[in-house]
Amino acid sequence: MPDAILNGHKHHWEEAGAGEPLIMLHGAASSSRSLVMHLPALAEGLRVLVVDLRGMGRSSHASSMPRDWVADVVALEDHLGLSSAHLYGSSLGARIALRTAIDHPQRVKSLILDHPIIAVEGETGARLGRGLNMGAVNEERARSYRQLHGEDWQIVVQQYFTNRLQPEFQEYLNLREPSRSVTLPTLIVRGDQPDTAHPLAHACELAQNVQGAWLWIRPNTDVRVLNAAPEETYAVIRRFIAQVAGQREPVAASPMPLI
Repeated sequence: MPDAILNGHKHHWEEAGAGEPLIMLHGAASSSRSLVMHLPALAEGLRVLVVDLRGMGRSSHASSMPRDWVADVVALEDHLGLSSAHLYGSSLGARIALRTAIDHPQRVKSLILDHPIIAVEGETGARLGRGLNMGAVNEERARSYRQLHGEDWQIVVQQYFTNRLQPEFQEYLNLREPSRSVTLPTLIVRGDQPDTAHPLAHACELAQNVQGAWLWIRPNTDVRVLNAAPEETYAVIRRFIAQVAGQREPVAASPMPLI
């Protein structure tokens, strides 16, 4: 369970395996605990790092904004001596991974975007706001947050809820136009079930914006396909990274048929 001071703050991550480096970024107001169950399987042939974003999990609970998270991904690579890494992101993590590729394309080998959001707007924003509002936290949700962040979980959730309402937060993570500049190999995955907070249309729009992107939509499946169909998703991720690792130039991967 490594820890390090990056950009002046304590950062925590879980790590296993060897091979191509894969950094995994969790979703909003969550932590590495939401992804760590996938570490053993994905670490077969890969060096996998499941990180706690600054302000969450077992990293420093300092108030943080998206630019901090992008800077921390680059700082983690520097700390580990990595010139670049494959980035996986779930929900908010997908937005951070994509923003890192936009701002620092030389530090990203490929992108794996799980139930991504291209921008928070309309009912998507309202749905996320209702889910993250402290007033909506029931006893079950409180237990979950305590497991993710520790006894001061209320600070974590309130900081995130407050910060996400700042205009600069959402402006920086509005990726509708910036995503068109991405030429890195990109895999987009999702279950086909409706989810207001993670519209299916956003995954399809990203697949159109990123030239040559792979798009895998698993039928009759919850939006969080890594949890709903882990073995199939592991296979898709491994296939994708294997193809990227075999390329000599950082060009987009061959498209994967829509399923």
